[in-house]
Amino acid sequence: MKLISCLPILIAPLLVACASTTPTRLDPVPLTAEEIEFLRKLEDPETFSLVQDTPALFHNLDSLLNAWLESSLSKNSPKHVRIYTNLGEILTRRVYVNFETILDQFHNGPPPNRIIAAAALGFSRIPENDSFPAVHTRAIDALISDLDCGDDSVIKNILLSLYNLADPATPLTRILDIMVQHHDPDVRANASLAVQAIATEDKADLILPYMFPGLKDDEPKVRNHCILIAMKLKDKGAITALVELLKDSYALIQANAAVALGEMGDSSLCGSLIPLLNSRYQIVRECVLKSLKKLSGEDYGFELEDWKAWWNEGRES
Repeated sequence: MKLISCLPILIAPLLVACASTTPTRLDPVPLTAEEIEFLRKLEDPETFSLVQDTPALFHNLDSLLNAWLESSLSKNSPKHVRIYTNLGEILTRRVYVNFETILDQFHNGPPPNRIIAAAALGFSRIPENDSFPAVHTRAIDALISDLDCGDDSVIKNILLSLYNLADPATPLTRILDIMVQHHDPDVRANASLAVQAIATEDKADLILPYMFPGLKDDEPKVRNHCILIAMKLKDKGAITALVELLKDSYALIQANAAVALGEMGDSSLCGSLIPLLNSRYQIVRECVLKSLKKLSGEDYGFELEDWKAWWNEGRES
């Protein structure tokens, strides 16, 4: 069995790793303390000293994007999470104040700049505020319109940006097609990542016909992201495929399949989950226990024999 990373694929010249409206809110949602602090920084006059000429801007963006990706690969401690979060905030401020230049380079720049711009546009979404007009919807329009550009490096970063923007109003049809049809497994992986971020239960009829093939994709990252899509949609039609993925050769896929099954509300699934309490991988054991407790209302910890006894008693009664 293997462990996999479910992290996105980012392509930048120095690194190869593996106009609509803002969504309407029915009621005003108070800004979080983090959003208030971010807007305060935008009001700081020094923020607009971040406006740069194109060569300096793209050299800086390339460095920041690579650092952001590197930090995303090691978010296993509060320190690394802070670094990742701070880099994301720095990128968002820089992209926002240089948005027109970045958008122009995405459309008209040389290939290296187009690749960087495709990733940078994913940091164009800021908290809703009357003082600072939203620009990320223009970014989404541009990104979607270029999904058929034929350059896999650009397409990977477009999909990564759509994942980062996570706007539920994003058109999904072309992304779904790419998720199941594209020749490059890394492109399919980033497409499934984007769908995971955008998916909502009211779009289940559109997404499900693509999700099911994705759950059987040869690329493990696609399978893993499609499990997370199934978890969001909570469609019980996915149960059979998820149970099969409990036997996947990748531990993370097993673990996420177990969590997704726990969201289905069917206690009969406990029989498929209990044997995995014996997994040699801690992540699998922990996720299985979480789902067993949720589905059964019981808590026998990691005691496999106690869970078996409970299960057998229930079947005999």
